[in-house]
Amino acid sequence: MKKGEKILFINFNCNWCPHFETDLEIMLNLIKEGYDLYSLSCDGIMNPYCISSYDCYQENKCKQCIETKKNGFSLINLSLFKRLTLKPSKKQLVFPEFSSIEQLKNYKINNINIGFGAASSFMARTRDCFFNPSKNKHEINKLLHISYLIYENVDKLIKKLKPKRIYLLNGRFAEYFSVVELCKLYNIDFYIHERGCNNTKYQLIKNDILHRLERFHEEINAQWLAEKDYSTKTKLAENWFNERRNRIEQGWISFVKNQTQNRLPDNFNLSKENIVIFNSSMDEYALFDDWQSPIDNNQNNIIENILLHYSKNPRKHFYLRVHPNLKNVESSQMEEIKTFQKKYNNLSVIWSDDKVDSYALLDNCKKSIVFISTMGIEATFWGKPSILAGKSLYDNLDCVYQATNYKTLFKLIDSNLKPKPKENCYPYAYWQSTYGIPFKYFEPEGLFNGRFKGINLRKKRNALQRAFKRLEQSAIEFILNH
Repeated sequence: MKKGEKILFINFNCNWCPHFETDLEIMLNLIKEGYDLYSLSCDGIMNPYCISSYDCYQENKCKQCIETKKNGFSLINLSLFKRLTLKPSKKQLVFPEFSSIEQLKNYKINNINIGFGAASSFMARTRDCFFNPSKNKHEINKLLHISYLIYENVDKLIKKLKPKRIYLLNGRFAEYFSVVELCKLYNIDFYIHERGCNNTKYQLIKNDILHRLERFHEEINAQWLAEKDYSTKTKLAENWFNERRNRIEQGWISFVKNQTQNRLPDNFNLSKENIVIFNSSMDEYALFDDWQSPIDNNQNNIIENILLHYSKNPRKHFYLRVHPNLKNVESSQMEEIKTFQKKYNNLSVIWSDDKVDSYALLDNCKKSIVFISTMGIEATFWGKPSILAGKSLYDNLDCVYQATNYKTLFKLIDSNLKPKPKENCYPYAYWQSTYGIPFKYFEPEGLFNGRFKGINLRKKRNALQRAFKRLEQSAIEFILNH
């Protein structure tokens, strides 16, 4: 790429740290290299239907997002004339009534999919992977309008600016998915950024969606092969497993941090063949076809069929550890689990906020069953047979037993399995310890805070600073309007 060529950044959700700081990091690097940068941002037109608004409904949060964006752009000296904002659509669109999520996620206008982003945003907001689009028509339509609004604005900018690259966050939500679609249509390179392996790094993915399973497989394998020193990478891999168990936060929240070490459920019967099931929050992956279990796309169905199959076997008892990320979630997934507790005597449910230690469960059960959870590969590392009843980042490493149908699943449950080789776990853990690009200008302070070029962008200004900022803005507006 030649210096001076145009690059467009999609700068929404500026309240999210470190995502906006990642935008700024990449932007500053490119500015210093001589590229011509433009930014498209929201300035409140999406409120309250942008993805970050599910915890930012208040109007002041929207204003805070705009203020944070201004603070950040001033630190990288982005020209006012290159700070573009969304323009309202003049079209009055009427969307069909969708009878299924599948129909919604495949909905297109002008051969651009605007339905997937809307479905993804709604699922993230409600945490319900089996929502009824027809019953939620009003909010679905709002999200479709957002998705179309982004499509319309970015389409016009592509034709006007002719950017050679476009940068955006994550890629799957209503604000972003249609941008990915447009980049593919116009054959423009696009880069998706997200968190890295820890808070000192970010990842940058070129011309691919973040969630493609095969991409993860390729990256894990390439990362492992790139490091030639076996002792170095195995040491990092083992350290990753140990840190997980010791409640150390790495790239994300430690979900076992509030659990009591070595605590088992009351009346845990060591004389039985105890099997632990680690479920996952289905809303995180339900829309992606390549993440669907070959057995059933509803993990609750798999759990219930296991319980039914062994309902007359007094020797086996199952412990369902509900994922901590499902705490306080009211969804069809959780409602079904509540019925299991009442229906099946061979099941004990360990709820998300229960102090029972997930690792104590793992140590004291004969084997584990997972669907996506990292606990699947952790079980193998800690010397327990692990059965995968779904798809996962590590499912190509021969570190778990894979069930592709109910017949093989029940056979694995009944078999006297030995754990897979511990060494097979290392490539995944090494990748988890190393992937990403180190920040140069952003200094993290925990997972959700930090300073960019020494400045906390969200820190409230004092009265004198606010007054100066208003005067500065008034002068800018006078220049632009005269």
